[in-house]
This record gives sequence, structure tokens and C-alpha cells, in this order.
Amino acid sequence: MSEPIRVLLIEDSAMDVEIVTRILFKNPHLECAVEVARSGEEAVEKVKKENFNVILCDFNMPGMNGLETLQKLHRDQVTTPVIMVTGQKDQKVAAELIKEGAYDYVSKEEGYSIALPFVIQEALGKFNAKQEKERLEREILQKNAELEKVNEDLSRLNQLKSNFVSTASHELRTPLAIIRETSSLILEGEIGPLNEKQRTFLNNVKNQ
Repeated sequence: MSEPIRVLLIEDSAMDVEIVTRILFKNPHLECAVEVARSGEEAVEKVKKENFNVILCDFNMPGMNGLETLQKLHRDQVTTPVIMVTGQKDQKVAAELIKEGAYDYVSKEEGYSIALPFVIQEALGKFNAKQEKERLEREILQKNAELEKVNEDLSRLNQLKSNFVSTASHELRTPLAIIRETSSLILEGEIGPLNEKQRTFLNNVKNQ
């Protein structure tokens, strides 16, 4: 059995807490464990101590409002997806919240109870896709770094091979030349006559 989705509900209204909790508990396709914070300040402290899968945040709250809470969470580098929940229907507010990093925006209007579970599932899907994309990007960077190191090692080995071949060729050139020229002189009879067997062996030495 899979673990329930841990939801942090930031809501100062007891009635709205009851409504949202009932919506989530009654949904057969979404098993949730709901933790409540009555203010943005309390939510920030809870997030420091516990891990949540998703955060539902009311927009209109005393103290830090929803936008300020969202900004504070992001300054604290909290990556948990945040869904804003409010009675307002202001598209400018919605655009500002999305710009600040909210995963979605839900108005408390007719159909709200039906929409909320789907919005949560969609936000979790987007979050998981983002996490997987970032994981793959990190893996690609790591593989590229490993490949670059291998290429550097191969280049270094190739240079060592070239240096060895160059050195060996230089070191062998003089004695080989001496052997070749000495063989030629002997074959030309400079140190006396050769029998056929000796000539054959010396020709092999010279040719090789």
C-alpha cells in the first residue's frame, strides 16, 4: 500500500480547514494526510521540521498573506509544490502567484470540491516531472564530465605513445644504419671473400 500524500494546509479559517479536509478525505482516488498551519509564519516553521508532498495555501491571511508566504518558502529554498487557494477571482493575482512559483491557483467557487483533488494530482505530476528532468540533467552532466575525463586520458595516452615511438625511432635509427652499412660493406668483399651461405645470411640481415 502506498504512503498517503502529506498535505500542509495553511488556512486561518476553521470553517475552511474543515471544508478542505472533508474534500480530501472523501475523495476515493486521493489518500491524504492533512497537517494544518493557521498562519504563514507557522507554516514556515513546520516546513523546517517536516516533509510535505504538497502545500495548500490560503491567499488572504493575517500577518503574512499567501504571496508573502510563498515568497518566504522560496527564499528558504523549499521545493514542495504550492497551490494557492482563495475566494478571489482576480486573474492578475493568479498571474502574480504563478510568476512567484505557485504550481496552481484554485478559487473557492462552485465546483471547488471537485476540482481541488485533481489540481493536487496535476501539481504533483508537474513536480515529479520537474524532479525527474532535473535528475536526468544532473546525470547527463555527470556522464559528460566522465566522458571528458576519459577523452583527456586517451589524449594523454596517445601523446605518450607518440613520444615513445618518436624516442624509440630516434634511438634505433643509428644502430640500424650501422648494421645496414656494415652488412653492405661485408657483402661487397671489403673484409674478404664470402661463401654462399654467409652471403645469404648477410643479405637477410641487410634486407630486414
